[in-house]
Amino acid sequence: MLLYLTSNLNLGLFDFIQDETLAIKKLSGEFNLKKFVIRDMRSFSHIKYVAIDHQALNDTDEELIESILGFRAMYDARIVYLAEGMKPGDELLSKLYDAGVRNFVNAEDPEEIKKEIMECISREGMSYEKAERFKIQLIEEPRPKVKRAKSKTESMKAIKEKKPEQGSEEYVKVNETTKLGLDTEKERKGIAVGVAGITGKAGTTTTALNLAYFLSSLGAKVSYVECDPTKQLNWLPYYDIAVNDESAEYKGVYFHTMKANFSLADYDFNIFDLGKMLDYEQSLNAFMVSHIRIITAASKPYELSHLNKTLEVAKDTSVNLLFSFTPDNDRQTLRQIVSKHPEHRVYFAAYSPDLFDLNPNRMIWTNIMSDYLIAIPPEESKRKRLRVS
Repeated sequence: MLLYLTSNLNLGLFDFIQDETLAIKKLSGEFNLKKFVIRDMRSFSHIKYVAIDHQALNDTDEELIESILGFRAMYDARIVYLAEGMKPGDELLSKLYDAGVRNFVNAEDPEEIKKEIMECISREGMSYEKAERFKIQLIEEPRPKVKRAKSKTESMKAIKEKKPEQGSEEYVKVNETTKLGLDTEKERKGIAVGVAGITGKAGTTTTALNLAYFLSSLGAKVSYVECDPTKQLNWLPYYDIAVNDESAEYKGVYFHTMKANFSLADYDFNIFDLGKMLDYEQSLNAFMVSHIRIITAASKPYELSHLNKTLEVAKDTSVNLLFSFTPDNDRQTLRQIVSKHPEHRVYFAAYSPDLFDLNPNRMIWTNIMSDYLIAIPPEESKRKRLRVS
């Protein structure tokens, strides 16, 4: 299937294609691609191509690049970017190339547009020589990062006017790179996030802590709970973090073991580090009753039997599967295995050696936690930064 995000002006651009094996789904209008990827792309995991009409977007350049990077982390679909009339060397097209886009349609003549489209959706895609024209070039005078000039509907204006009321200063921490905030209208006290591994050394603790610090950076009160009965918090002193009575605090995240006296209701989010999910019945039960479930896994051949067994146990629940250290040529195989369980979502994590660093997989955390987040418009982010400074 080809998913086409198009402006009304270019609605019929793909109608000339007569290939019965390629179904085309059109979504027309004006889009914020970042919001679309976060909230709507989960239902399009089966697509082969995504064609994006430049004229249909109202993202800033930063938002657009972030959306492309996030999409490529989750899906294998080929991105075709329609930039009619834009020239190789354009700053935005160069950034898209650097983000991994290799198929561009920038011709203006209708017949040439058709030829470029057919090349982009061919088996090989756009040739290396043609795609390389869009690589990052030296630019004498960079363009300011502003919204694309577009006519706004009254409803969109109303939404923008309401944005400042959606996120209060108590919860929203403005961040220049994330432009995200917590949805203050969403009830979130005591939310449980279960993080479990298929095998040992699958990045469970790193995932749990990176997610905890992501949520904390947005202003949430977060606990990290070590649930593996064979482990304690005795590794924290190696990071100069003092542990008192099975508890600790570091940069806004509160650490506990199951022996500590604390209440889940005291926190917005409770991140449970459950270790190997199938090793302990208590861990499995905690995972199954969590509001959000994350399974960490690796992709080595001998680990696939553990993957199948775990998927069978969790088949009646919705799970986020996070694969680490996965070569590109293994991703499709893993997707095919997981495709038997369409209720699960698959992500491929970037290398994250720092337990307390939220950035390497920030877009993955954004997608997993999207029900509790709102996007902060760039104008509002700028106003907040100016007030703070």
